[in-house]
Amino acid sequence: MNFMGKVALITGASSGIGQATAIELAKRGADVVINYFRNKEGIEKTAQFIKAEGKKYLAIKADVTQSDQINYMVKKALEQFEKIDILVCNAGGIIERSKISDMSENLWKDMLDLNLNSVFFLCKALIPQMKRIKNGNIITLSSIAGRNGGGPGAVAYATAKAAIDGFTKGLAKELVSEGIRVNAVSPGVIKTGFFKNTPTEVVSSFESSIPMKRMGKPEEVAKLIAFLVSEEASYITGRIFDITGGIMI
Repeated sequence: MNFMGKVALITGASSGIGQATAIELAKRGADVVINYFRNKEGIEKTAQFIKAEGKKYLAIKADVTQSDQINYMVKKALEQFEKIDILVCNAGGIIERSKISDMSENLWKDMLDLNLNSVFFLCKALIPQMKRIKNGNIITLSSIAGRNGGGPGAVAYATAKAAIDGFTKGLAKELVSEGIRVNAVSPGVIKTGFFKNTPTEVVSSFESSIPMKRMGKPEEVAKLIAFLVSEEASYITGRIFDITGGIMI
């Protein structure tokens, strides 16, 4: 899995799966555009790892829920690197846990903006240049929540991730003739900041339900993403890949 000469754009690259993916692709030869919104310290850490691998990077602050900011990010990335071969739509999460009966319309919309609409904006902005080079790999981040409804107060998140599965398959069909592959990675319980506002007892119950009896590591997810965007996976598109420690057996 050698990515020499390739350029990757990864959203939410200041921590967790996004950070691990940026580092993994840089280790394998890619130059990397790393996106963040609030975590400047985290993105600086990501950049240091990329520099240590001798690769180029561009760190761009952008709110992925805003199409104008995404368009600006893509414009700056193409100005510096001339192309983007790999897009990893990683940014997302649970803004606030809430039952539907208690949820405000604004929270519902914000959750869909962060976890679903951002992916649409990113793909819409980057697909034209991928079509021009007749090459590209897009990875969306799904979740087992999209199929099991998620944990407490996560209905909006689960809804967005279920939609991501459909979006991934539909987009793969749309782009296969253009030489562009689209796949989704669907993590289970991964040890990231995602659970920082989750009660300890809830996290413990998640862990106990995992056949492997542990959380996954961001680096494990990153390695799966690296495989899917590599030439070794050249005949794979439109698939949702679980990485759950056996939860979905």
